[in-house]
Amino acid sequence: MPWFQIRLSLVLVVLLAPWAALAQPMGSGKLVRIVTLAPPGGSLDMIARTIAQGFGEFSGRQAFVENKPGASGNIAMVELARAAPDGMTIGLIAIGTHGLNPALFGNKLPYDPVADFVPISLVVLLKNVLVVNPSVPAKNVSEFVAYLKANPNKVSYASSGVGSAQHLAAELFKITTGTQMVHVPYGGTSKALPMVMSNEVQAMFVPIPEATPHIKSGELRALAVTSRERAQALPELSPIAEQGYPDYDLSAWVGIAAPKGTPAAVVERYNGVVRSILAKPDVVARLTGLGMDIKTDSPSEFAAYIREELAKWPPIVKAAGATTE
Repeated sequence: MPWFQIRLSLVLVVLLAPWAALAQPMGSGKLVRIVTLAPPGGSLDMIARTIAQGFGEFSGRQAFVENKPGASGNIAMVELARAAPDGMTIGLIAIGTHGLNPALFGNKLPYDPVADFVPISLVVLLKNVLVVNPSVPAKNVSEFVAYLKANPNKVSYASSGVGSAQHLAAELFKITTGTQMVHVPYGGTSKALPMVMSNEVQAMFVPIPEATPHIKSGELRALAVTSRERAQALPELSPIAEQGYPDYDLSAWVGIAAPKGTPAAVVERYNGVVRSILAKPDVVARLTGLGMDIKTDSPSEFAAYIREELAKWPPIVKAAGATTE
């Protein structure tokens, strides 16, 4: 064989090697690993398992979920960042790992949210809703802002903890509207929400799935959703952005990424796989029924979204006085 044919053959082997592995029939060789920052059970774990269950149908290779909870998601992110970039490991990333943690941990963060990963696609938006105790004399955002300005620091709001997305949603609201409220953190949403219903505190930014039953029962009054777009679970409720504050936009989000160095062809292929899974009618019904808004995009669009998130949070975290200490 002439030398140039040998060289061409070697080049083709190198270029096609990742896809030679991924194109093997289902059940042959290793499974694709999906690392998640959540323990078994709960929304994030369910999202990861939904993707794993549909992986074989659209990629020809089975997948499994590996739970790596702890340290605000940092354990899972280090695991994903250090994985071989061969297409056999992908993982969930989220607003905490690629938005809040870089602002909270600074130089202590054990991974680089941009350099250590290759974005594949957004998966879902987990939107919050601003709720108040029914005793608060406000039925929309403008009335609530007027009430807060007339009563500075006399209204308290609950959150699931310092530095949580709920805490920072409220701080962003204060910055955007020029109002003052007192923060009362609790150890989780399940502990904070009853405090709003009992009027121990008057307001809270709550994940839609957890707030909806209490909104329907009349125990809470919903004023607005936090995302710029309306939520599929509460389509009648207008966003804060539509009620006079167009710059306000906050959604907890979840996406999929691969380790740095993963071939572009693999990333594009997995983007298509994720989109196909999330377009299945049963998956759409399941996730939207739980208050999640399915949102997919291209790898480049997701990369731009992450850059926006990384720029958004440092001033909000600083204003909130949130710290990891």
